Amino acid sequence: MIRKEQVCKLLQKELGLLFLAQAGTLFDHAFISVTAVYLGKDFGVAKVYVSFALNKNSEELIKKIENQSKNIRRLLGNKLAGKMRRIPDLQFYRDDSVVNGAHVTALIDQLGG
Repeated sequence: MIRKEQVCKLLQKELGLLFLAQAGTLFDHAFISVTAVYLGKDFGVAKVYVSFALNKNSEELIKKIENQSKNIRRLLGNKLAGKMRRIPDLQFYRDDSVVNGAHVTALIDQLGG
């Protein structure tokens, strides 16, 4: 269990850095943050949750990420060559919790003010 959590944290960190480094070339300078990574039991598939806090066109961005998933996996493999034997397949999902949290905060502010 500890190893699985460590791998999830490592993937989250490295994917976040990768999105930051490749934002200009692959994703039209979008600010993409990786909010969570969950691994399957056999470490073969990683569910990656991403957030687009400053972008309105999140559907378009998630499609771009999905289209680039093989390239992202290859780049990730290059970065983690000595740390992981096999890079899991990456499945990307949009995480709306940041946007929903901001909306709830705005509603609370309206009630208080």
